Amino acid sequence: MITGNFELDVAMGSINGLSHVQKFGRNADIDQTLEDIWDGGGIWVPPTTARTHSIVSSDAADTNTAGAGARKIKIFGLVDWSSKGSASEVIELNGTTPVSTVNSYVIIHRMFVTESGDSINTGTITATADTDATVTASILVGEGQTQMAIFGIPDGHTGLLSQFYASSNRSSSSGSVDLLLKVNNSPQDNNAFTTKHTEGMQVTGSSSLTRKYSPYKKFNGPCIVKMSAIGSANGNDVSAGFDMIIAKEI
Repeated sequence: MITGNFELDVAMGSINGLSHVQKFGRNADIDQTLEDIWDGGGIWVPPTTARTHSIVSSDAADTNTAGAGARKIKIFGLVDWSSKGSASEVIELNGTTPVSTVNSYVIIHRMFVTESGDSINTGTITATADTDATVTASILVGEGQTQMAIFGIPDGHTGLLSQFYASSNRSSSSGSVDLLLKVNNSPQDNNAFTTKHTEGMQVTGSSSLTRKYSPYKKFNGPCIVKMSAIGSANGNDVSAGFDMIIAKEI
């Protein structure tokens, strides 16, 4: 059903070829060197090629066998850069024993708990790329899903970014933080990111910013879009994210 409200119609999936993504992330310890806005801290490293991933928790209670924590999670990502859409699968956790994904992924950009006991997840759940041994995605204790301002756009798709935003989360943060919008236009070939926008905010006490684009900022797939930050002092707790419409070739 088309309502005539463009944003509502996109959110409801009523317009053929258009979808949306809202990516949000957090890095609780931004220091004076560049880091990405994601649960893992530091610089996020993608798989070198499509890899199966080992999914494991740091706590034995995150298990499908009537565990008190997370029992199942769902993974979303891309199996290659020429695919025309996202792939997903459900993983039954086995505590501290790794479980392998069925699919091989060039990027995992979201994971969330779909079934749990009384606690959403009692340990940190990670997806580690086999062979590379790099963590592609992470769910921190008690969060229930990834918080990573990172998204992969496949070939044949265009990302139309309407805004990005950021905030300082704790009164202990001080000084200033530069937020960077970055893109890798050749993720199939390298891990090189170009800075597309830099915005600064004062973080003494708490602060926030929003940068809107009119018209929207355009990103042609295949590419990876992410948010990064660097502080004038250590120990800044920063959240950031972006809103994007995805247009698919029909």
